[in-house]
Amino acid sequence: NPRYPYEMIAADLGRRIEQGSIKSVDDVPPAAALAIEHDVSLATAKRALVLTQEWGLLERSDRNTLRVNAKRTPGTAPEG
Repeated sequence: NPRYPYEMIAADLGRRIEQGSIKSVDDVPPAAALAIEHDVSLATAKRALVLTQEWGLLERSDRNTLRVNAKRTPGTAPEG
């Protein structure tokens, strides 16, 4: 269970990814948008994005923006 604001935001992003409201073709909302949406500091929102990336749900695209990791999207088989 999330204890800190960044964990709650990361968990929310994970749910949105699992439910398909953020798809692998979509850019993830930037930290500034997440900070406003969740009424937290920019640093907290950035930490949430890092945590979500550490969980393997996000990856950097060619444009250096965060995207949903297509290998972890519901309905796709994991590689290996």
